[in-house]
Amino acid sequence: MTRATAALISVAARLMRGGVLSLAASVLMVAGADKDVVWDAGAGRDLRREALDIEAAIADALARNTRLRHHRVVVTAGPDGLVTLTGAVSTQSLRREVELTCWTVSGVRSLHDNLIVGR
Repeated sequence: MTRATAALISVAARLMRGGVLSLAASVLMVAGADKDVVWDAGAGRDLRREALDIEAAIADALARNTRLRHHRVVVTAGPDGLVTLTGAVSTQSLRREVELTCWTVSGVRSLHDNLIVGR
């Protein structure tokens, strides 16, 4: 690491501590001597933990719906917010209700609905 790179990182760290620079700016470009070095705050994300959090949030939301108590819906969340629904519901309106409930959860990016209607 060059002296200029170290100085720039030091200034950025002081700005973060002072509240001037937000952590929401997840990528900080630091110019090095011969190439750019990228610091990615999101690199430490635990994708498995995020998927489990999405599954738990959807399960909580579905549990609050009294119309779905007698139906079995299994929610599986994968990387990057991919949610898969499996199981059975009795009507098409309940199926749509499950889908809409899933979309209300933060972190859901795509939804694969494999629910069976009529059982």
